[in-house]
Amino acid sequence: MKDNKCVVASPCRGDRCNAMTQSNEIIFSAPISILNNLVEALSYLENHGWGFPWPFELRPERELADNYAKIGRAIGIKC
Repeated sequence: MKDNKCVVASPCRGDRCNAMTQSNEIIFSAPISILNNLVEALSYLENHGWGFPWPFELRPERELADNYAKIGRAIGIKC
């Protein structure tokens, strides 16, 4: 978030416990500023036969717990 870049991550223990993330899942995060371009690119790929071989869902981020927000603020992220 701080660098305004896309990130792919493996689920942590909290993701597994709170969000029931499975072993075959990854987490992809992107800054809001690029979401329009990202959705357009995915749509283009899908319409030209280059879609993904798996379904994916776009879900809003879970509300950040106060202790995580406090850590984020401590390292300079606006939470």
